Amino acid sequence: MDLGPHLIDQALLLFGKPETVQASIRRDRDKGSIEDAFDLALTFYRDGRPVRVELGGTLIAADPQPRFLLHGTAGSYLKYGVDPQEPVIVAGAKVPPLGSGEPWLPEDQSAWGTLTVAPDLSKPAELQKTKVETIPGDYRSFYQAVADAIRNGAALPATPRDAWRVAKIIELARESNRTGNTVTVSPTGW
Repeated sequence: MDLGPHLIDQALLLFGKPETVQASIRRDRDKGSIEDAFDLALTFYRDGRPVRVELGGTLIAADPQPRFLLHGTAGSYLKYGVDPQEPVIVAGAKVPPLGSGEPWLPEDQSAWGTLTVAPDLSKPAELQKTKVETIPGDYRSFYQAVADAIRNGAALPATPRDAWRVAKIIELARESNRTGNTVTVSPTGW
């Protein structure tokens, strides 16, 4: 219930309503009584073709896993590392005011993702790798939008329906884990 909702929310924002959910939810650590790991597969359909999105998390990985790994018909994208905002804020960094024009935590080039493509699909073994600059996130915009909604009645940056959809996918993931089956997502209320 920590990382999972955020990953599910990102998948729903990118792809919309999934058709199916398949999950393994477990306790990987020897100590503790709560679930601490999951693998979740969501299947979406685009132009009649399935798109499979795999999400996961564990606390026992000895080496870092890719944060994002995308495979397509003409290439792949690989990105390690997490958004640098949270650890910097938790460490007590001075946050520049929103709209000040000061850069807010741009990632060093060494942390950028890598796009690998076959420029000529008739020669799939000839690959080209390119670093892709990370677009900095900005938590401040989200919290400013929440404040504007509370103070001025502006639209919420995330709606109750958005939260319900994430909770629904979590419920279906638990059902899939419990039954060992792939679960179909009902269009009702979506």
